[in-house]
Parts: sequence; structure tokens; C-alpha cells
Amino acid sequence: MESINNNNEDDNLTEYERQRIAHVARNKQYMARLGITDLAMVVHNHNNKNKNNNEEKKKKRKTVPKLRTEPTRASSRIQKKPAELDGSFIDEYSELEMWKKEAKRKKISTSDDDESNKENHVNSTVEALETSREWLENARTILLKRTTCKKKSNGNESSAKTTANEHWRHEALARWGDCVPEIEAVADWKAFVTSRLGTPPPPSPYMLLQEYYCHDGWQLLIAVVLMSRVSSADVKHRCISGFFEKFPTPTSFHKNATPDSVFEIIRPLGLFPNRMRALVELTTRFLSECGKFEVGLTPELKIFGIGVFGMDSYIVFCQGDLTHEPDDKNVKAFVNWQRKNKVKVEEE
Repeated sequence: MESINNNNEDDNLTEYERQRIAHVARNKQYMARLGITDLAMVVHNHNNKNKNNNEEKKKKRKTVPKLRTEPTRASSRIQKKPAELDGSFIDEYSELEMWKKEAKRKKISTSDDDESNKENHVNSTVEALETSREWLENARTILLKRTTCKKKSNGNESSAKTTANEHWRHEALARWGDCVPEIEAVADWKAFVTSRLGTPPPPSPYMLLQEYYCHDGWQLLIAVVLMSRVSSADVKHRCISGFFEKFPTPTSFHKNATPDSVFEIIRPLGLFPNRMRALVELTTRFLSECGKFEVGLTPELKIFGIGVFGMDSYIVFCQGDLTHEPDDKNVKAFVNWQRKNKVKVEEE
């Protein structure tokens, strides 16, 4: 019966399948004659034995801590260290700390309770806005008083000098608005205007922010005040361009600025009270000074909010003085490039 069944099964196979089965059978017989089948069994058994031995060794092996030759990267939370703040948050943090110090000075509670901190921060912000209003009012009072302190006209003054002064004052009015001094208040209008205009060096491949505003002394220093201690280039560009869109001239700032309108523009930069005070004092000095406009660190030249960085930026970018040795690395790189480029141009 078995042979009959096998014959029946073979009858159902195709010619190709019968040839394949016969071919496999011949290969098995050939490998058996060579002893390959027995050798394969020996190798298989040997591999299984080694595999079992390795598994037993792993079970008996004790875990030895790996010696590390360098620090392991891990989050500050895992290391139980305070979080590291990047530059975009430093100013906001500093501003909050300043609010707390001011609140502490005025004996306002600064507990760690979230709601209490929020309330204190709001109170401090409101107080800063009120203080800013006082600064603006004082600045406007200074400029109003200045118009009554006119320089007496010299009877021996030539008509040519008068004509020249009228020309340069017209230039000042066109650039900075009608809050510039009266014509009689300034002895040398050419010096008044040229000291406030920029004489910048050629543009550099660095494309520093100061290069965008170096044509005008007021705009350059305003940009410096707003960009200081801010890391995000996008935030700086957005806030500075927004400020000049709202207040294109010192007169427009003097007449139209309010603490709320300025705060709305420059809030992302942080440190609002200090920046606001610097903006007010800089604009007041720029418009009220009847002689040459200068920036420095000595008491007679110091302007609130304009430190070494601001002075270096004004001397290099606005006055075009490439002999000056700045402290800031970016300004220094700009100066070095300008010096090399100047030598290269002269050689050509």
C-alpha cells in the first residue's frame, strides 16, 4: 500500500520537481561518502557546547563598574546642579533680580511664593514706568529751559558766518528735528552738526549691528544701548528697527515717547528701567549740548548707559577712528580687518 501511495504522490509531481528531488538525493549520498554529514554534526554539537558554557560564565561573572576617563554628559537635573541659562534669558533674570532688590530696599515682601512674586514684579514694573515718566518730564523741562538761554549775538559777527550757521542749522533740523537749539545758542553750527554725523569706515564682511546705524551718532548710541547684554541677534534687530520705526529722530522720541510705548517695543531686551533712563539721558544730551557732541568715561562726558562698549563703538563706527584699541572682541575684529584692508588697498 505504501509503495502504491508513493507512486500516487509521484504521479502528482511535475517533471521539474522530480528532477530536483533526485538531485538532492544524489548530493546527500555524495556528502555521506565524503564524511561531510558526520563532520557537520560534530561542529554543530561543539557550537552548542560552547554556547552553553558562555551562558554559564555570564551568569557567574560579577558586574565590574567601568572606569571612566572623562566626564559623563548628564543633565543638570540629574547632577543636582542649578540650570544653566543661555544669553537670551540672562537679561530677564537680571531684571527680575533688580526688581527684587528695589522691592527689598522699599521693604516690599519678596517671598518665594509664586503669586507674591508675580504681584511684586507687576508692582515694580508699574513703578519703573512711573519713574520713566519722571525722567521724560525732566528731560523736556531741560530742553524748554534751554531755549531761554540763548547766546547773545556778537555785533561784529560777519554775515558770511551767519549764513553758514543758518545752513548748518537747517541741516540739523532736517536730521534731528526742531528740538535742536535755537540758532543764537550755538556758536559753531558746523561743529555741532559734524560731531553728531557719522564718518564711518567702509562696510566689513562681519556685518556688525553698529554698521547699520553708524551714519548718525544718536542712532548708533541708541542701538548700542538696546543691544547691550542681549545674545539673540533676531531679538536685537527686531527691537532696534521697531524703535526707529516709532522714533526716527531724537525730537520724535523727546516729544512723543511714553514709558508704555517704549516698554512695548523693547521689553524683550530686558532691563527696561536702565535702558529707558539711558535712552532719555542720551537724547537729552544729544539735543541740549550746544557744542561738539562727545562720548567718554570722564564725568563731564559720561552719559548714563554708555560705557566702554558704547564709547568704543562711537569712536570706531561713527568717528571712523581705526587707531583706537577697543575692548570688545567683535569691535576689535572689525578694526583689525579694516586696518588690513586699508593696507591692501594702498598696496594695490
